[in-house]
Amino acid sequence: MDKITQASLLYDYYGNLLPEKQGELYRLHYEDNYSFAEIAEDLGITRQGVHDFIRRAEKSLREYEEKLGLVAASLEKEAVFEELENTLARLESEDPGLGEKLTEIRRLTERLL
Repeated sequence: MDKITQASLLYDYYGNLLPEKQGELYRLHYEDNYSFAEIAEDLGITRQGVHDFIRRAEKSLREYEEKLGLVAASLEKEAVFEELENTLARLESEDPGLGEKLTEIRRLTERLL
């Protein structure tokens, strides 16, 4: 997973736990794609200050994930559901008579998402 995708996922899960200023700067940089210089200019702080805020936010988000593992659990769950869907599609192609039963299984698994 690339750095920006990982940063966005971490922010989605744990962003509300960050101090307001860290969360704002992190979001501006990773989600709104502002450079450190643009953020610094807009908010009237130094580029180094922006850098420090964002690095502290990144560290906090990584620590939350290490302790709670919500992103990893979500990604694992997605992988399991993808494997399940592939298996159901294979079974359906092997025995078209299973259509209704497999549709019911799909309906039930969607409720878990």
